[in-house]
Amino acid sequence: MIKEELDKLTTNDIYSLVLFAILQLRKDPKYAVLSELIYVLDRDGLLKLCKQFGGMTITIPTTDELRVMVNALLLYCYVNLENQPLEESLELCSTDEDRELVLQAYDTITCVVSDYDFRRN
Repeated sequence: MIKEELDKLTTNDIYSLVLFAILQLRKDPKYAVLSELIYVLDRDGLLKLCKQFGGMTITIPTTDELRVMVNALLLYCYVNLENQPLEESLELCSTDEDRELVLQAYDTITCVVSDYDFRRN
């Protein structure tokens, strides 16, 4: 009976159990969601993540944060590279709900880019 149940486990299930065991061993809430990662990443992606960031605590942005930043980068391209008017470009790159966030991110991008030399020597 147990063998049949074990045979039903997928590779993802086994990796999930391994990551759950780490949580139980460490008794650290930072490990709480690790067992779910294998269902988001494939095995190779999970191993790459562990190799690159193993032992580190990282914060993963929300999809809203990513959307705002992409829109702010698009706004930067329109205004600073294509010389389009800010207000018109902002209408294309934001909604009423995220207008201020896009503008804040745009301001940050503008400051960072002004301090960076993009020339390749």
